[in-house]
Amino acid sequence: MAAIPQLTASDDPIENSKQVLKALKCVAFSSKQVGDVMCRRRERLTKRLQAVADETELLRAHIVENVLNQRQRLELLHELQDDLEQAQTLGQPDLLKDLADELKLLRREDQRESVLLRNLKRTMRSRVRVKRALQEQKTAADEALVVFNCKNSLIQSMVATCSKTTFLSASELGYEEEGYVEDENADDDEYSGASESDYDLSDFAEVNDDIDMDVDFAAGEQASESDYPKLRVAQPDREDDGEDEKETIGESSVSAWSFE
Repeated sequence: MAAIPQLTASDDPIENSKQVLKALKCVAFSSKQVGDVMCRRRERLTKRLQAVADETELLRAHIVENVLNQRQRLELLHELQDDLEQAQTLGQPDLLKDLADELKLLRREDQRESVLLRNLKRTMRSRVRVKRALQEQKTAADEALVVFNCKNSLIQSMVATCSKTTFLSASELGYEEEGYVEDENADDDEYSGASESDYDLSDFAEVNDDIDMDVDFAAGEQASESDYPKLRVAQPDREDDGEDEKETIGESSVSAWSFE
């Protein structure tokens, strides 16, 4: 299990966020390993419980079979005893000897089966106790796994939230190699942050000379336009509030350049 890294205080909030994110990821990884161990333990308990249940059913079947055989042996014993009495009454010593040997073997077999039945019942009781204990352990493991899954989901959500709110540097993301610009307004901020001392005063002088030359050129063009003849344009008559008044014909100077 990975050890949780020690956090060191820093004045940089981004660095602190990175350390918190690393710690949360380590906790999440450790939590995942713990969850895997708990899941494997639950699977083992489930398999053991199933095996004990199968063994219990098999023992129950053997006990039932043994009891049925015991009843049949009792019937055979009663029948053999009747035959033995009848052979003794008939005075058949050879038949009486064979029946006596058969009765002895049958009683010996009944004793063995009785011992086996007691052992089966004792094993059955022990298996039932083991099954009950395994059932309790499995129930506790299921409840613990449910609680752990809730905690693990909370840890995963914390990691996801911290990942979204943590600002990683461009070098860690590989932006420097791809020529990525982190801020679109970086150039504007760079130019706006420049002081007046960064510029040469001769540049402003050259700009003023260019402006003076443009003004002189515009004034010369306006003077050359005044050398062309003026044209008179008649203005239409207008009525003002129902009164007939004659408007003077205005004269407008139109440059000959407009007709070209």
